[in-house]
Amino acid sequence: MPRTRSRMPCWISGPNRYIQVPTLKPFAADEQIGVLQALDLRGRAVVTLLNYGIHAEELGFSDDDQDRLHLSSDWPHFARGALEARYGGVAMTLAGAVGSVEMPQVYPGPRDLTPVPVYSSQGNGGCRTIYATDDTRVPYGYELSTRARGERIASWAERALAAGRLSRSGVVAARRSTIFLPLDNALFAIASELGVIGGKTAFRDGVELPRDETGATIDPVRPNEFQTDIVWFRIGDGEFVNAPGEVFPYTYARDFGGPADEAVPDADPPPPWILARLTHPYRFIAGLGEDMVGYIFPRTNAVGVPKTIAGANDVDRFGCGHSDDGEAAAKNAGDLVASALVSLLPTPRDPVLVGRYLDRDGGLHRSPLGDGGQQCQGPGHVFTPIPGGEAVGVWVLPAGVTAFAPQVGWRIPVGPQGPWHWMNVRGRAEAHASTQTRGLIGPFEHRIWLDVFPETTGP
Repeated sequence: MPRTRSRMPCWISGPNRYIQVPTLKPFAADEQIGVLQALDLRGRAVVTLLNYGIHAEELGFSDDDQDRLHLSSDWPHFARGALEARYGGVAMTLAGAVGSVEMPQVYPGPRDLTPVPVYSSQGNGGCRTIYATDDTRVPYGYELSTRARGERIASWAERALAAGRLSRSGVVAARRSTIFLPLDNALFAIASELGVIGGKTAFRDGVELPRDETGATIDPVRPNEFQTDIVWFRIGDGEFVNAPGEVFPYTYARDFGGPADEAVPDADPPPPWILARLTHPYRFIAGLGEDMVGYIFPRTNAVGVPKTIAGANDVDRFGCGHSDDGEAAAKNAGDLVASALVSLLPTPRDPVLVGRYLDRDGGLHRSPLGDGGQQCQGPGHVFTPIPGGEAVGVWVLPAGVTAFAPQVGWRIPVGPQGPWHWMNVRGRAEAHASTQTRGLIGPFEHRIWLDVFPETTGP
């Protein structure tokens, strides 16, 4: 039977650390590593599957002439090699929510991963991060940072498996649905019409457009839709949802923002919270999947999707650049994909409740660590830690209530000796509150997912 384990936050311990460097608002990232291992009847590994939401593109960005000579899958090459040497069998890597989450930098020692004002990260690719950086990182290079990154990721997978458990179920199941995505991106539409994107079936109002031998559409009609597939599947206690492109982590995993933090406010709630709706112990995102229809994010992030061949202004109201938005087919792809996934998922078991994190003085916060630090300029650029540096509990409200008041809702303390512990983005317990915290987990794996997005009133 398969053995699955979703790893604790990568930042808690270990001789080497990475620093996650998401590039675009809202600076959400799934920093967890999930591992599923299939064993034969003698307990020997047949397949080890590693799921991590970062890119594998250091060689592509490298300005080193020697790095460019390598024909390699980048850090997954070293990760797979280490896992196969350790367990035998075949090791595989599965991309997660990698949307604009670039390659973590490799550091020789523990890092302070308290958010800070937005930093520019120097190095291959270049991006922004809400964690402090310095010059102690392992130098870039295929046999340097690329190898160190892959081998360190493999070591985290080994730790996860050592603390894992056998699946309690042998069920294998899957569901699939086909949806249409609008072609808001004028450049994609023109490229499809001319045959530059000739391998992707083009549609106009639900009708397939035939192509000639050059790949161009035969009729002089510009496509306005692509088709793609949405998939849910289960392997034992592991539950998977696909992303038919490069999904921004916020789309499935949320963050600590509210309506005022949206790049393009629309007065609507975010897309359905996909990871909170899953029902099995170990939750995986199968990213970069199916036919790769481009970037997948909610319409509230859609700043730079080009509606004409002239392009679009890709700087949002916080001064954050959204150059990658030009690679999205639809501005609301995330909303459409998440809504379609909901129709495939089993009935949710865990409550999603509006609430806030409590500091030691009783103050309320959207984040268990502090406030601010997610804007590229202005007052929101500064991060202010909460008293004590970490929340001590949560205050959750009854369904349909957004006003805090005495005797309304529940105040639940969190601590190492209590029944409730912090819960990360994939629904697993974590030792301390972090940027990955999304609620609480208690006895018998009872979970409360804390929805901090709605505006509230009260103390």
